[in-house]
Amino acid sequence: MDSLWFTLSLASAFLMATNAAFMKRFFSDVSPWEMSIIPFLYATPFCFAAFFFIEIPPIAAKFYYSIAWVLPLTMVAIILHFRAIHMSPLSLTMPFLSFT
Repeated sequence: MDSLWFTLSLASAFLMATNAAFMKRFFSDVSPWEMSIIPFLYATPFCFAAFFFIEIPPIAAKFYYSIAWVLPLTMVAIILHFRAIHMSPLSLTMPFLSFT
């Protein structure tokens, strides 16, 4: 079981670095705001397709309270993430971003 988590963490690091390289290579001419929207756009069809295969559990009121303060923090983190990718070389940016 421990090797599963190690494999998943390596896959996550590889896929995040691949995403950053792809964004830097093909979308470095757009602003970090626009750059942060692009991964959500190409993931949206897959998320909507998943709704047909999963059962949505009942949502408690605490969920909305949590979303109300987590969503703005996540949005700021995503914008700063893509701003770092946009502004500096990936060889400097990705080692720092890997700690987050």
